[in-house]
Amino acid sequence: MTLDEWKDVARLMNSLYDDGKNPMFEKESKVIAWYSCLSDMPYEGVSRAIKNLAMRNKFRPSIAEIRAEVIGMITEPDMSEGEAWAMVRDGIRNGTYGATEEFNKFPPVVQRAVGNPMSLSEWAMMSSDDIETIVHSQFLRSYRAVKDEEKDERVLGQIGTRKGEMKAIADSVLKRLEVWTNDTEG
Repeated sequence: MTLDEWKDVARLMNSLYDDGKNPMFEKESKVIAWYSCLSDMPYEGVSRAIKNLAMRNKFRPSIAEIRAEVIGMITEPDMSEGEAWAMVRDGIRNGTYGATEEFNKFPPVVQRAVGNPMSLSEWAMMSSDDIETIVHSQFLRSYRAVKDEEKDERVLGQIGTRKGEMKAIADSVLKRLEVWTNDTEG
């Protein structure tokens, strides 16, 4: 999203949440600060997210709420714990000789929760009672942790945004703020 696109979104937020007393984005520095946190998001997504949030919430959304809404709109629905476990249980059945093949069939989130193909091999040698109790609970705990990590990464913008990109964005924002400050002082 460009700075000009963000300014359009900021005007939209001021219109939607205008109480007549305190427009949120009356200072350029606030516009730029918010832009630096949302610039990696698509303009259409941010605009739509703000409209969606306005229909559900009577208070202005935070940056985190906007990011979460955009991510929720562009990501596929999460696989439930039960669906993930059913997939792993099927993989365990063929885990004695086909652990790698079964592991490679899993989506990345399930692969991270399982760890590696060797885990499937080891689980395949356990009794069905141990699989349904011990392995099941360990997998669910691991799966939840992986899902929470992925959610945090998406919301914080760490997926697809590298440190160099963030530095470039920060430098650009600082340069624009500097130009704006010089224009308003002179």
